[in-house]
Amino acid sequence: MDEIMDTDMHFRTQLQQRDLLWGPFFTSGDIVAAEAIGRIDCDAVCVDLEHGLFDQRDLSACILALKSAQKYVIIRVRQNEPSLIGQALDLGADAILCPHVNTKADAKRLAAACRYKTGRGYSGATRANGFGARGMDTHCDTEDARVAVIAQIEDAEAVENIDSICAVEGLDAIFIGRSDLTVSMGHRDRNHSDVIKAVETVAASGQAAGLAVGTFTAELSEIAHWQQCGISLFLLGSQIGFMVSGGQAFAECFRNAADS
Repeated sequence: MDEIMDTDMHFRTQLQQRDLLWGPFFTSGDIVAAEAIGRIDCDAVCVDLEHGLFDQRDLSACILALKSAQKYVIIRVRQNEPSLIGQALDLGADAILCPHVNTKADAKRLAAACRYKTGRGYSGATRANGFGARGMDTHCDTEDARVAVIAQIEDAEAVENIDSICAVEGLDAIFIGRSDLTVSMGHRDRNHSDVIKAVETVAASGQAAGLAVGTFTAELSEIAHWQQCGISLFLLGSQIGFMVSGGQAFAECFRNAADS
Protein backbone atom coordinates (compact mmCIF):
# COMPACT_ATOMS: atom_id res chain seq x y z
CA MET A 1 0.00 0.00 0.00
CA ASP A 2 2.90 2.40 0.69
CA GLU A 3 4.03 2.06 -2.94
CA ILE A 4 0.52 2.81 -4.17
CA MET A 5 0.32 5.86 -1.90
CA ASP A 6 3.66 7.17 -3.18
CA THR A 7 2.40 7.21 -6.77
CA ASP A 8 -0.49 9.43 -5.71
CA MET A 9 1.67 12.43 -4.95
CA HIS A 10 1.73 13.91 -8.43
CA PHE A 11 -1.86 14.40 -9.63
CA ARG A 12 -2.24 17.84 -8.09
CA THR A 13 1.18 18.82 -9.47
CA GLN A 14 0.31 17.59 -12.94
CA LEU A 15 -2.98 19.45 -12.76
CA GLN A 16 -1.25 22.67 -11.71
CA GLN A 17 1.37 22.24 -14.44
CA ARG A 18 -1.47 22.05 -17.00
CA ASP A 19 -0.35 18.60 -18.15
CA LEU A 20 -2.87 17.08 -20.55
CA LEU A 21 -4.90 14.65 -18.44
CA TRP A 22 -7.92 12.55 -19.32
CA GLY A 23 -10.08 9.88 -17.81
CA PRO A 24 -13.56 8.37 -17.91
CA PHE A 25 -16.36 8.48 -15.40
CA PHE A 26 -16.99 5.34 -13.38
CA THR A 27 -20.56 4.93 -12.17
CA SER A 28 -21.01 1.38 -10.89
CA GLY A 29 -19.86 -0.04 -7.58
CA ASP A 30 -18.55 -3.27 -9.09
CA ILE A 31 -14.94 -4.05 -8.19
CA VAL A 32 -14.39 -6.21 -11.28
CA ALA A 33 -15.56 -3.35 -13.51
CA ALA A 34 -13.16 -1.06 -11.61
CA GLU A 35 -10.30 -3.50 -12.25
CA ALA A 36 -11.20 -3.59 -15.93
CA ILE A 37 -11.46 0.17 -16.41
CA GLY A 38 -8.13 0.50 -14.61
CA ARG A 39 -6.53 -1.21 -17.62
CA ILE A 40 -7.52 1.65 -19.95
CA ASP A 41 -4.68 3.94 -21.08
CA CYS A 42 -5.90 6.97 -19.17
CA ASP A 43 -4.46 9.18 -16.45
CA ALA A 44 -7.31 9.17 -13.97
CA VAL A 45 -10.75 7.73 -13.32
CA CYS A 46 -13.55 9.88 -11.95
CA VAL A 47 -15.62 7.81 -9.54
CA ASP A 48 -19.03 9.43 -9.79
CA LEU A 49 -20.96 9.33 -6.54
CA GLU A 50 -23.36 12.02 -7.74
CA HIS A 51 -24.94 9.86 -10.44
CA GLY A 52 -23.46 6.43 -9.71
CA LEU A 53 -24.50 3.47 -7.58
CA PHE A 54 -22.14 3.00 -4.63
CA ASP A 55 -22.33 2.11 -1.00
CA GLN A 56 -19.34 2.82 1.23
CA ARG A 57 -17.87 -0.69 0.93
CA ASP A 58 -18.27 -0.62 -2.86
CA LEU A 59 -16.51 2.73 -2.99
CA SER A 60 -13.62 1.54 -0.85
CA ALA A 61 -13.12 -1.60 -2.95
CA CYS A 62 -13.28 0.28 -6.26
CA ILE A 63 -10.77 2.90 -5.12
CA LEU A 64 -8.40 0.13 -4.05
CA ALA A 65 -8.78 -1.58 -7.43
CA LEU A 66 -8.07 1.65 -9.32
CA LYS A 67 -5.08 2.53 -7.17
CA SER A 68 -3.71 -0.97 -7.67
CA ALA A 69 -3.87 -0.20 -11.40
CA GLN A 70 -1.85 2.98 -10.72
CA LYS A 71 -4.67 5.30 -11.70
CA TYR A 72 -5.33 8.65 -10.11
CA VAL A 73 -8.75 8.63 -8.46
CA ILE A 74 -11.01 11.67 -8.67
CA ILE A 75 -14.13 11.40 -6.54
CA ARG A 76 -17.15 13.41 -7.61
CA VAL A 77 -19.01 13.69 -4.32
CA ARG A 78 -22.79 13.77 -4.14
CA GLN A 79 -22.89 17.27 -2.70
CA ASN A 80 -20.82 19.98 -1.06
CA GLU A 81 -20.91 18.35 2.36
CA PRO A 82 -17.74 18.18 4.53
CA SER A 83 -18.52 14.73 5.96
CA LEU A 84 -18.90 13.23 2.46
CA ILE A 85 -15.73 14.94 1.26
CA GLY A 86 -13.80 13.72 4.29
CA GLN A 87 -14.91 10.12 3.76
CA ALA A 88 -13.76 10.18 0.13
CA LEU A 89 -10.38 11.63 1.11
CA ASP A 90 -9.88 9.12 3.92
CA LEU A 91 -10.35 6.34 1.35
CA GLY A 92 -7.45 7.75 -0.65
CA ALA A 93 -8.96 10.04 -3.29
CA ASP A 94 -6.40 12.13 -5.17
CA ALA A 95 -8.91 14.84 -5.97
CA ILE A 96 -12.38 15.97 -5.00
CA LEU A 97 -14.71 17.15 -7.74
CA CYS A 98 -17.67 18.95 -6.22
CA PRO A 99 -20.85 19.53 -8.25
CA HIS A 100 -22.90 22.73 -8.39
CA VAL A 101 -20.40 25.21 -6.99
CA ASN A 102 -22.39 28.36 -7.73
CA THR A 103 -21.08 31.02 -5.38
CA LYS A 104 -17.96 32.20 -3.60
CA ALA A 105 -19.41 30.76 -0.38
CA ASP A 106 -19.84 27.35 -2.04
CA ALA A 107 -16.22 27.41 -3.20
CA LYS A 108 -14.93 28.40 0.24
CA ARG A 109 -16.92 25.58 1.86
CA LEU A 110 -15.44 23.08 -0.59
CA ALA A 111 -11.86 24.26 -0.20
CA ALA A 112 -12.09 24.29 3.60
CA ALA A 113 -13.43 20.73 3.76
CA CYS A 114 -10.47 19.41 1.74
CA ARG A 115 -7.68 20.76 3.98
CA TYR A 116 -6.83 19.78 7.53
CA LYS A 117 -5.69 23.33 8.22
CA THR A 118 -9.18 24.65 7.47
CA GLY A 119 -11.60 22.00 8.65
CA ARG A 120 -11.05 18.47 7.33
CA GLY A 121 -11.71 15.98 10.14
CA TYR A 122 -8.77 13.87 11.24
CA SER A 123 -8.46 10.11 11.69
CA GLY A 124 -5.14 8.32 11.62
CA ALA A 125 -6.56 4.85 10.89
CA THR A 126 -7.41 5.42 7.22
CA ARG A 127 -6.16 4.22 3.85
CA ALA A 128 -4.96 7.75 3.10
CA ASN A 129 -2.67 7.49 6.14
CA GLY A 130 -1.54 3.93 5.45
CA PHE A 131 -3.67 2.86 8.43
CA GLY A 132 -1.49 4.69 10.89
CA ALA A 133 1.83 4.56 9.06
CA ARG A 134 2.42 8.31 9.36
CA GLY A 135 2.29 10.60 12.34
CA MET A 136 -0.31 13.34 12.57
CA ASP A 137 1.97 16.18 11.46
CA THR A 138 3.34 14.29 8.47
CA HIS A 139 -0.05 13.00 7.41
CA CYS A 140 -1.84 16.35 7.64
CA ASP A 141 0.92 18.22 5.81
CA THR A 142 1.20 15.54 3.14
CA GLU A 143 -2.54 15.39 2.50
CA ASP A 144 -2.93 19.17 2.38
CA ALA A 145 -0.18 19.28 -0.23
CA ARG A 146 -1.41 16.23 -2.17
CA VAL A 147 -5.17 16.55 -2.58
CA ALA A 148 -6.51 18.49 -5.56
CA VAL A 149 -9.69 20.54 -5.14
CA ILE A 150 -11.89 20.96 -8.21
CA ALA A 151 -15.07 23.05 -8.32
CA GLN A 152 -17.62 22.01 -10.92
CA ILE A 153 -19.19 24.90 -12.80
CA GLU A 154 -22.46 23.73 -14.30
CA ASP A 155 -25.13 26.33 -13.60
CA ALA A 156 -25.95 29.72 -15.11
CA GLU A 157 -25.59 31.22 -11.62
CA ALA A 158 -22.01 29.95 -11.43
CA VAL A 159 -21.14 31.58 -14.75
CA GLU A 160 -22.39 34.90 -13.39
CA ASN A 161 -20.22 34.46 -10.27
CA ILE A 162 -17.22 32.86 -11.95
CA ASP A 163 -14.63 35.52 -11.16
CA SER A 164 -15.42 35.48 -7.43
CA ILE A 165 -15.45 31.66 -7.39
CA CYS A 166 -12.07 31.43 -9.10
CA ALA A 167 -10.59 33.91 -6.61
CA VAL A 168 -11.19 31.57 -3.65
CA GLU A 169 -7.96 30.41 -2.04
CA GLY A 170 -7.55 26.65 -1.96
CA LEU A 171 -9.07 25.76 -5.33
CA ASP A 172 -6.76 24.03 -7.79
CA ALA A 173 -9.09 23.78 -10.75
CA ILE A 174 -12.55 24.34 -12.11
CA PHE A 175 -14.38 21.76 -14.19
CA ILE A 176 -17.08 22.84 -16.63
CA GLY A 177 -20.08 20.51 -16.64
CA ARG A 178 -21.30 21.38 -20.08
CA SER A 179 -24.39 19.18 -20.15
CA ASP A 180 -25.87 20.53 -16.92
CA LEU A 181 -24.84 24.03 -17.94
CA THR A 182 -26.73 23.62 -21.20
CA VAL A 183 -29.92 22.65 -19.36
CA SER A 184 -29.44 25.37 -16.74
CA MET A 185 -29.21 27.97 -19.50
CA GLY A 186 -32.52 26.78 -20.95
CA HIS A 187 -31.10 24.93 -23.95
CA ARG A 188 -31.04 21.32 -25.12
CA ASP A 189 -28.07 21.57 -27.46
CA ARG A 190 -24.58 21.47 -25.92
CA ASN A 191 -23.32 23.27 -29.04
CA HIS A 192 -25.67 26.23 -28.73
CA SER A 193 -23.69 29.44 -29.22
CA ASP A 194 -24.69 30.71 -25.76
CA VAL A 195 -23.32 27.55 -24.15
CA ILE A 196 -20.06 27.66 -26.10
CA LYS A 197 -19.60 31.30 -25.17
CA ALA A 198 -20.24 30.50 -21.50
CA VAL A 199 -17.68 27.67 -21.54
CA GLU A 200 -15.10 29.97 -23.12
CA THR A 201 -15.86 32.69 -20.54
CA VAL A 202 -15.46 30.29 -17.63
CA ALA A 203 -12.24 28.85 -19.05
CA ALA A 204 -10.78 32.32 -19.48
CA SER A 205 -11.68 33.26 -15.93
CA GLY A 206 -10.07 30.12 -14.55
CA GLN A 207 -6.90 30.76 -16.50
CA ALA A 208 -6.75 34.39 -15.37
CA ALA A 209 -7.01 33.24 -11.75
CA GLY A 210 -4.19 30.72 -12.19
CA LEU A 211 -6.43 27.67 -11.97
CA ALA A 212 -6.36 24.58 -14.13
CA VAL A 213 -9.49 24.09 -16.19
CA GLY A 214 -11.28 20.88 -17.15
CA THR A 215 -14.38 20.00 -19.10
CA PHE A 216 -16.54 17.32 -20.65
CA THR A 217 -17.26 17.13 -24.34
CA ALA A 218 -19.15 14.53 -26.33
CA GLU A 219 -17.12 15.34 -29.46
CA LEU A 220 -13.44 14.36 -29.52
CA SER A 221 -12.97 16.62 -32.54
CA GLU A 222 -13.36 19.58 -30.14
CA ILE A 223 -10.37 18.66 -27.96
CA ALA A 224 -7.86 20.79 -29.89
CA HIS A 225 -10.12 23.86 -29.66
CA TRP A 226 -10.58 23.50 -25.93
CA GLN A 227 -6.86 22.99 -25.43
CA GLN A 228 -6.34 26.32 -27.20
CA CYS A 229 -8.77 27.81 -24.66
CA GLY A 230 -6.50 26.59 -21.86
CA ILE A 231 -8.39 23.43 -20.90
CA SER A 232 -6.09 20.59 -19.89
CA LEU A 233 -8.29 18.11 -17.97
CA PHE A 234 -10.85 16.10 -19.92
CA LEU A 235 -13.31 13.71 -18.27
CA LEU A 236 -14.93 11.85 -21.15
CA GLY A 237 -17.16 8.84 -21.50
CA SER A 238 -17.95 6.21 -18.90
CA GLN A 239 -17.68 2.48 -18.43
CA ILE A 240 -21.39 2.20 -19.21
CA GLY A 241 -20.97 4.21 -22.41
CA PHE A 242 -17.94 2.14 -23.41
CA MET A 243 -19.91 -1.07 -22.83
CA VAL A 244 -22.88 0.10 -24.90
CA SER A 245 -20.83 1.59 -27.76
CA GLY A 246 -18.51 -1.40 -27.81
CA GLY A 247 -21.44 -3.77 -27.83
CA GLN A 248 -23.14 -1.86 -30.63
CA ALA A 249 -19.94 -1.88 -32.69
CA PHE A 250 -19.56 -5.62 -32.14
CA ALA A 251 -23.19 -6.20 -33.14
CA GLU A 252 -22.63 -4.23 -36.35
CA CYS A 253 -19.51 -6.26 -37.12
CA PHE A 254 -21.46 -9.47 -36.53
CA ARG A 255 -24.27 -8.36 -38.85
CA ASN A 256 -21.77 -7.42 -41.55
CA ALA A 257 -19.98 -10.75 -41.22
CA ALA A 258 -23.23 -12.69 -41.31
CA ASP A 259 -24.41 -10.87 -44.42
CA SER A 260 -21.17 -11.32 -46.35
